[in-house]
Amino acid sequence: MKVQNVLAVALCASLGFSSAASETYYWCGGADQKWSTAANWSPQGTPGATDTVVFNAQSGAGAVYVDADFAGTVKYLSIEAGFGGSVTMQRDLNVQHTFAQSNGTFTCGANNLRLGSLSTRSYSSASRHGNFQLSGGVFNAPSKELQYYSVSHQVYFKIDGGSFNHCNGNFIIETSCGGGVMDFHLENIVFNDFTVRRAPGNNAVTSLRGLVHTNTVTGTFTMDSGSFATSGAGRFVVKGDLEMSGVASGGEMLLVFDTADDQYVRCKTTGAKAPQILVEKPAGTKLIFDGGSTNGLWVKAGGYSQSYGGFKVVSGGVDLSRLSYLALDSYHSAFYIADGCTFVAPPLLKLVGYFGYSSLYLKDRELNNLYVATTDGRLNLGASTNTVNGDLTVAAGGLGSATAYIKLKGDYHVDDTYNRNHAKQYGGGAGWVVMDADSDQTITVTNGTCNSLLIEKPEGRRVTVDSPDGVLWLGHFTGSYLAGEGSLDMRSGVLDVSAGGIIMTNGCYGTLKQTGGEILWGPRGLITYIQNSGHAYNLNFGGFVLPRFESAGARAGSNSINLQSDLHVTNFVQNGGAVNGNGTIYIYGDHTLLGDTKKAGAVNVRYAGAGDQRLRMEEGAIYGYQSGRDVRIMKTGGTLTLDSDVSIGNGWQQMSVRLVSGNLDLNGHVFESTGSFTVGGRAVFTGGGQIRAAGSLQVSDGATLAFDPPTAAGAPAPLYAGGWLKFPEVGKTCNLAIEVLRPVAEASVSPVLLGEGGTGVTNDAYSSLATKPSVTYVLPYNVRKPGMYYGTKTFGFTWLMKKGLALTVR
Repeated sequence: MKVQNVLAVALCASLGFSSAASETYYWCGGADQKWSTAANWSPQGTPGATDTVVFNAQSGAGAVYVDADFAGTVKYLSIEAGFGGSVTMQRDLNVQHTFAQSNGTFTCGANNLRLGSLSTRSYSSASRHGNFQLSGGVFNAPSKELQYYSVSHQVYFKIDGGSFNHCNGNFIIETSCGGGVMDFHLENIVFNDFTVRRAPGNNAVTSLRGLVHTNTVTGTFTMDSGSFATSGAGRFVVKGDLEMSGVASGGEMLLVFDTADDQYVRCKTTGAKAPQILVEKPAGTKLIFDGGSTNGLWVKAGGYSQSYGGFKVVSGGVDLSRLSYLALDSYHSAFYIADGCTFVAPPLLKLVGYFGYSSLYLKDRELNNLYVATTDGRLNLGASTNTVNGDLTVAAGGLGSATAYIKLKGDYHVDDTYNRNHAKQYGGGAGWVVMDADSDQTITVTNGTCNSLLIEKPEGRRVTVDSPDGVLWLGHFTGSYLAGEGSLDMRSGVLDVSAGGIIMTNGCYGTLKQTGGEILWGPRGLITYIQNSGHAYNLNFGGFVLPRFESAGARAGSNSINLQSDLHVTNFVQNGGAVNGNGTIYIYGDHTLLGDTKKAGAVNVRYAGAGDQRLRMEEGAIYGYQSGRDVRIMKTGGTLTLDSDVSIGNGWQQMSVRLVSGNLDLNGHVFESTGSFTVGGRAVFTGGGQIRAAGSLQVSDGATLAFDPPTAAGAPAPLYAGGWLKFPEVGKTCNLAIEVLRPVAEASVSPVLLGEGGTGVTNDAYSSLATKPSVTYVLPYNVRKPGMYYGTKTFGFTWLMKKGLALTVR
């Protein structure tokens, strides 16, 4: 019986097909068994390009031959469960839409079976997508080609029953629908050759979805276009070779190479993209990558679920020397070369994408050139040491493991070209780049940050920094952090930063260390900038002198510099961040505390220069920020002159000034401690100025107070004590010198003023004075010793004055 399908006729017309009516033909058999014989069909006739062909229980159990006289095209072919016969192709056959087999035997022979059809208007696009379903019976694939066309995302290829025999042919998926998805259900199917390609002239990339089981390709696996979109443990075990061309990509599908012979991956175009690769070959055999002199390969692994993703060699070996490069591009991918495996590196290895903390395992390997661009994380190479004989280029990210070492024999390039196009920016990292080549090397930094650096070069050989601002940047700019990142270990050779300096940025727990060699410092010297709260840099420069050190930090948080040894610096600039640790900062030049970040200043500072030095403190800066520790300022020669008022502590600290030799010149400024204040050495008050102690004021043995006396009654005294005036404790001497620097007509020369809360005079043990301080006065001819007594204190102490009282001397 004929069935007229008006809708199908209209659809065929719209796609350029004949408007002939669609028929459903049932095989009823005949003496000659030929497909082309009209009498063998019900209704009588020969099926055509718009018709459906059905083999069912009424078709008998005999043989059917798709003979040479048949035109070769139908729309649907259905072999139902009741059919027990066989269908054998004697010519090519095109099923333009769906092939479905539930029983019987279908044999293609040395012919081509095509599923789907190409447009008559343009060979670059298909007009119908082909479907295939084998749920029973035996399907003997062509020994030539099984061509499977995609035109939309509605395509499926399912084998969920029956027997599929590849017959040494080539299974070809040809895509022509951009963005289409083909659903596959295959489990333990063996193919001979397997090809995924585009229709000529078409740039479509179709995803193959649903490949979640293991299938085998005994021949050649060819990828020209398309990707595997499966999200499970799908894999193809490839027994032959892999041929790559075009823009195929991997998704999460895995290609496994395990044959006991050498196998080849042939890259026929530059930038071909392969699925994820796993090499499990016997020892002594290799997977050999061949791209000629120009072609490279991308291994494209996407998704989140695969632990084995990317490129992994667990046995046997790989030879990548014939590629121009190998690139891995993925999310949480792996680059894993197990111990004992043969590994011959490509001219260039590129690791691009989001590698983060996934499995990257290289150990004691030699690479030629390495390119890294990981935008949302850093490579985790674990505890490993590898050698790069050429150049290392980092366009984004870096090395994330503090136990990973890259011994670099070429140059180090840090470039933000890749990073600029991504929202998250990571730079630097805790992993070490070891510059140890026998020849000179260069670090080129362009708006990026380096990994930790270890420099261990022969004497006289140098590492030169080449950047637009002349600065070697270590650490990272923004984003999350990794503990220990951004370190410098200078051991031997020469590090040349003479055009700028070194900036450690946004550090965590890195160490800046010099045990040997020479650093040629530039005008910016060393800057440590710590943004995150609770982080610290460790400094250990031994006896080496830094020309300039700037300790910078954010407004909030307890970030700091931890001194692991004494630090020697010509000019010291503080711009936030406390300085802690057991070391002392020896300053040979000027000391500046900036107020931009409103953070704490230094602990254990010694002004060690033999010449004059200057101290300046901007408004809002804090000098000293460590609980329970004195802030010690020591001067060993010359004069330390204040260029501003200086305030130390934050209310609960003590501040000690130890003038071993030389002078402290207040230069008309106030030197204030929010805790107590100990005066030793020679304090000079030219042009006025005052040392103020919110708590106790202690005068050490051997101190000299040299000041211009106030010229008006009631003017501030050089020393101010908010609490006790303290002298050395019982049994210790106290020899003091009071020096008036210039003669005046009349003056109040009492050097100490007690505040409203001033308690009186005591010793270090807070008991009455048992020994009278020995005071030497150096006075101009018309200035006499004070004659005023403070209350009834022991010995009639003569150089103390209560607030509000003025002493006039003529």
